[in-house]
Amino acid sequence: GKLYGTLALTYGRTNRFGDDDIKLVEGLAQQLATAIQRLEATAAQQAAEHRAMTAEVMGSIGQQAFELAHRLSNDLGLVRSYVNDIREELDGLEDINPTIDTNLQNIVHDVQQVLTLSGDLKQALTKEVDVDPAEVPVSTLLHESMKAVSAHAAKAQVHFEFKEIDEAIEIYAVPKQVADIFRNLFMNAIESMPDGGKITLQTHKTMRYVEVNVIDTGIGIPLEKQDRIFDLLFSTKNSTGFGLWSARRVALENGGDLILKESQPEQGTTFTLRLLRADAQFRGEL
Repeated sequence: GKLYGTLALTYGRTNRFGDDDIKLVEGLAQQLATAIQRLEATAAQQAAEHRAMTAEVMGSIGQQAFELAHRLSNDLGLVRSYVNDIREELDGLEDINPTIDTNLQNIVHDVQQVLTLSGDLKQALTKEVDVDPAEVPVSTLLHESMKAVSAHAAKAQVHFEFKEIDEAIEIYAVPKQVADIFRNLFMNAIESMPDGGKITLQTHKTMRYVEVNVIDTGIGIPLEKQDRIFDLLFSTKNSTGFGLWSARRVALENGGDLILKESQPEQGTTFTLRLLRADAQFRGEL
């Protein structure tokens, strides 16, 4: 079985303990080990149930967002046609107020922004990927994701540094989905370093997970916004606001999680992606 620790019995003189004493201590040690194992199993089960519930809630939000995006695309797509009809009517009139044409242009522009956001959201929520989980070295996905953003990193004068990376550590997850999470984190980090900088990657094993730290030297996330960065449609950089939301949702669906570990203004940010170890005892089914 698994070794949890050592239970020692000592006394100042030799030959103090007999066979019955040894058997008693061995029995206590076995009971302690059994209790610890049950506590770990219970904690793992509770954590899995919490992740599943969170993933279900986020999935429900995603479905509602998809339906909203679909409705917006259908309804707002008609606005341009209505604006063109108005312009045709105005063309036959004299002394048209220039403000009217300006406002019509603004309407078309603003509607197009909403349609673009709607289209991006629908694409993100319906992206077709290989959904079969597999055992894969986490370092392989890190290297693939680094290669995918290498041109952006080079242009921004951002370089990667591997620190405490175990090339042999394997995770159990959907590879393409995990790679998408890494690319999302890497691009966010690159965009947070307009004057160049460094992205440090670390891996760490726990009893059940592989934790990957993505550490940048960027501008950081304001303290008052840190609690909302995983909210749908919330953004700190005027983007669509579903990148981190989607990344965490996918991490949860793969039995892990994505957390903001630390962020300090002008000092950088650390995200931790937690993924199931391929050899974890309570891996479960994805």
